[in-house]
Amino acid sequence: MPHPERVRTTVAFEPGVHAEASRLYGLLGYRKMGDLVNEAVREYLARQQTLLKDRAMEEAARDEGYRAILREVSEDFARIDSEGLPES
Repeated sequence: MPHPERVRTTVAFEPGVHAEASRLYGLLGYRKMGDLVNEAVREYLARQQTLLKDRAMEEAARDEGYRAILREVSEDFARIDSEGLPES
């Protein structure tokens, strides 16, 4: 009986990938190949999200409007820091 928290689907593997996954999933500590596939997809998606965030930060760093806002905020904080907090 299918696991109620899983979605069943069909995946077409390249022959070499399938052979390697079939050979290794148990040795890697997975009960089923699907567990290995789930973990691999989760890791891949997390890595891609990180790359997308990095790319967005790189693009923002090249955006003069964004850099102007950062300078303005930095200057505001510099003024606050120079004023200091009352010592207790």
